[in-house]
Amino acid sequence: MFSISTAWNIEAGRSVPEAISEINSLGFDALELAWINEEKLEQLKKTKFKAGSVHSYLPEPMKLKEGRWRSSVFNLTALDENERLEAIKWTKRTIDTAADMSAPAVVVHLGNPEGMENKSYTLKDLYAKGKKESDEFVWNRDKLLFEREEKRQKTFQKGLKSLSEVNVYAVKAGVKIGLETRLHYEEHPNSEEFEYIFKEFEGGALFYWHDIGHAIIQERLGFVKPKEHLSLFSERLIGLHIHDVKGIEDHSAPGMGDVEYEDFLPYFLEEKILKVFEVHAFCTKEQVLNGKKLLERLVKNGAGS
Repeated sequence: MFSISTAWNIEAGRSVPEAISEINSLGFDALELAWINEEKLEQLKKTKFKAGSVHSYLPEPMKLKEGRWRSSVFNLTALDENERLEAIKWTKRTIDTAADMSAPAVVVHLGNPEGMENKSYTLKDLYAKGKKESDEFVWNRDKLLFEREEKRQKTFQKGLKSLSEVNVYAVKAGVKIGLETRLHYEEHPNSEEFEYIFKEFEGGALFYWHDIGHAIIQERLGFVKPKEHLSLFSERLIGLHIHDVKGIEDHSAPGMGDVEYEDFLPYFLEEKILKVFEVHAFCTKEQVLNGKKLLERLVKNGAGS
């Protein structure tokens, strides 16, 4: 029913076999492989596990860029052609990894308009200080929206060019690409861009991957309507990243925040949708296990009603 990302414990000072053994002891059905470089990947291949999905990039490039999230070290939307080609190369390597591991799907970050990395942090800071209704918050949000609209077309076109090549490669490999809802609204794709992509690549390998926590934070910051992405793209949905949110802090285990998981029950009950706990290392083993039990009870009760 549920799988879990190796992002939870793969870097907690354990060896790869120890990390996988700990995950297996919690009774998850499969793993989403993430945050694994080539050295760790070779160790991983010697352990016993089932891969439900793979998060790009995997293997990770050995050198990560300062100021970039590790899964976005290269942007498929980059205006710099060398970076864009690197992003395509490493995405293809991730697709190869998924095929080798018999994982049906790869989670992909598309990229962002040039120079707009992490622009939402100002808004998150204001929100945390209780200033969501302030003129300062509204001004900063409007400024971000204006800048994004001004810059997005060039990078989005680069992203479409990259996706065209990635799509062909993924189709041949028999692997689906899940384009993920991003934490920061400034990143591609927004709702309009998702819609364009799915029309442009209808019948191909590109699908929608819904990150519950990211979408909720976008809602709380006032960028999207509640459940906007799911209502628009549920027919293209292949996977969920599940983690709890408290205020605008995410990646907690279910039960640690204020997400209303009953809202997602229809998707939990759908067998074809991959359901991945994407919790981070600050969550204890007990908290992860409690979150798993919480959602299993919800599913059991929902299936019986």
